[in-house]
Amino acid sequence: MYFDNQLTTIEYNNLTNRMTKNYGSLDLYKVNRIIETVQKSLRYYSRVRAFRIDLRFANDYMDGDVDTPSHFQQADPKAITRFFESLKSQLKVYRKNKNIMVSRDDFKYIWTREKDESFHHHYHLVLLFDKDVYYHLGDCSPDNSSGIAAMIQKAWCSALRVSFPEYATLVHFPDNCAYNLEGKNATLQDEKFIWALERFLYLSKVDTKTTDDGFRNFGCSQFPVYSL
Repeated sequence: MYFDNQLTTIEYNNLTNRMTKNYGSLDLYKVNRIIETVQKSLRYYSRVRAFRIDLRFANDYMDGDVDTPSHFQQADPKAITRFFESLKSQLKVYRKNKNIMVSRDDFKYIWTREKDESFHHHYHLVLLFDKDVYYHLGDCSPDNSSGIAAMIQKAWCSALRVSFPEYATLVHFPDNCAYNLEGKNATLQDEKFIWALERFLYLSKVDTKTTDDGFRNFGCSQFPVYSL
């Protein structure tokens, strides 16, 4: 079973089989939710500017030094919620300053929480923006960040209660992390859509997921029924 994702059964099976070879075992529930969220975002916004980013905590080790960030950062599982709240708040101010009026949410999201050999967990995210309102990611460099990139960095620093820009590097922007998606081209015949979807499905891999600590390790935006 899979959601209304505009993929045929053959396309869906070919996609998941190919991604299993790349990423190992996939959680098919998460695969379906990721595809569903992308497709709903395209109906919600029509044109989407998507970004794949990683969020990490400071100092993935404990060295006994009370002055290290690992001792004073707020590294609880609610950090991801604080991140989204901070980003929404910044975007609201940005729109007000630019006199931009919108009737929809500023962005939709997909996130997953993982843990490898590091002391702390980390997050992988897909942020889906209305391309007609937000297009440029901006400068991603920690020392000279700007635009949406700077807002994302500030939001994560705010969530951890650490200073910006000192800890801006806790946000990682992978190579080729930005994608332009349009509803009319959202099929597996479109190379850009395929490439984006394959990158996003990384969040559905089973390996490194924590399932026994009582906290959520995956989430997607909700959509108002009337918008779809």
